[in-house]
Amino acid sequence: MRGFHPAFDYTSRLMQICSSRLLKDYTAEQHLTFDKYSTYVKNTQVALQGFYGEFWDRRDYFKNSNIKASALLIQGLNDTNVTPKQFDLMRDAFLKSGATVKAVLHQNAHANLFNFESNYDIMIGDVSYSEYINRWFSHYLAGADNNVQNLPSFTVQSNQDGKFYSAEDWKTGVKTAVYPYDASEHKVDANDAHMMDNLLLSDTFKGKSNSNALLWKREITSPITLNGPTEVHVRAKTDDIDKGEIIMSAVLVDRADSPFNCYVIPEGRTTLGRTIIKEKAVEVGGGHEPYDIAEWNSSMITSKIVAEGSIDLRNPEAGYEPSTAVTRSEPIKKGEYYDYTIWLNPNYYTVAAGHHLELYIVPFCSFSMEMSYYELGYTSSNNAPITHDYSFTVDNSQSYTLISTTEENPFLMGDSNLDGIVSIKDASDIQKAAIGLINLNSMSKKVGDVNGDGKLTVSDTTCIQRYLSNYKNGIGKTGKAS
Repeated sequence: MRGFHPAFDYTSRLMQICSSRLLKDYTAEQHLTFDKYSTYVKNTQVALQGFYGEFWDRRDYFKNSNIKASALLIQGLNDTNVTPKQFDLMRDAFLKSGATVKAVLHQNAHANLFNFESNYDIMIGDVSYSEYINRWFSHYLAGADNNVQNLPSFTVQSNQDGKFYSAEDWKTGVKTAVYPYDASEHKVDANDAHMMDNLLLSDTFKGKSNSNALLWKREITSPITLNGPTEVHVRAKTDDIDKGEIIMSAVLVDRADSPFNCYVIPEGRTTLGRTIIKEKAVEVGGGHEPYDIAEWNSSMITSKIVAEGSIDLRNPEAGYEPSTAVTRSEPIKKGEYYDYTIWLNPNYYTVAAGHHLELYIVPFCSFSMEMSYYELGYTSSNNAPITHDYSFTVDNSQSYTLISTTEENPFLMGDSNLDGIVSIKDASDIQKAAIGLINLNSMSKKVGDVNGDGKLTVSDTTCIQRYLSNYKNGIGKTGKAS
């Protein structure tokens, strides 16, 4: 649950909500039995402290290879309740079973694409969403020959223009990399670190590293489309191994100098606003009033959180699948470096040319609903406690990010600071590295060696300077794809 914490006692709460109609007819004895089971569910989750165990293993649908039903999965790409990662794991479970599975990915949050209470619907191409759903059920439940089994694997709503497009690419294996600027160490402190996404965007993500955040960034010179999860490889250490859950998070931000059109859940709301574009346009039958056709409202912004994820520093082996996050047989050692992979929520998102991708390493993220839960009466007494008094240190020389994208986006030779362009700053950094004033990471050294002699020298600096002065010779491989 993204609210208090990944280990927030959510399943027992969800169980109570989903059983509300059943509970109203329970006898006192049945209520007592239900309450005992609910307490067991809550206490077991809290005791696991966010780790995978036998409790979760018995409930892990990903391990089920006997799924027979076809599935049309509808997922909000801005949903912080049922996240895109949960959708991705469910889709993989269906595919592993050999089932037919299609997906609609939209730009809203935890919302239906049509709303029978508010009487509105949205269009997917030339059909309304309610008709889209009707065709699916008509085929698989009533045998209608309407060709829905041949729908594209994905129908995706663009984050740029709001239209729905067909797509087949998902987790294609093409990677766009983001590296740290240098090979230094950086300490990140959880004390006074923001937890809620809106405060991270306004106060922490300022385009530079600070005591609560480490920044890596890259300029995007041609459009790229994310099409799956982002993996953030971090070598880190901590001295605070005995303080319970110690969280390290990563947040990917799309930033531009000028406002761009995108879909952002407004502060104070849980879903996007909407505009009615045609009244009473969709007949739904059953004596129900026709639905209006609506469009969801976009916003003009300069920064957008694209993906985020967290890992418990006590568990370096935790991977993408929940079953990998088991309790470690031996605790990590104080002050010793370990290699972690933070898996960010998958997304289908296009980054425009001229934008910057910023990757922040922070203690916390995804706590956008924390205060609303406090208002409902949830406190640290009824969920896993959150540790604030800790820090961790990142070794930039062994850390990097790989983003699943539909397009190749290699670094340019000469771009030693890995920001996406070749500039005089690259030449200056290579000159400093050549005489030992700064230490560049392995990728920076690779693309900085434009003359191909296997090392960084003043000759590489000269090649870059000639390239920037528009010379055609004596520039080595400067400006070519690495």
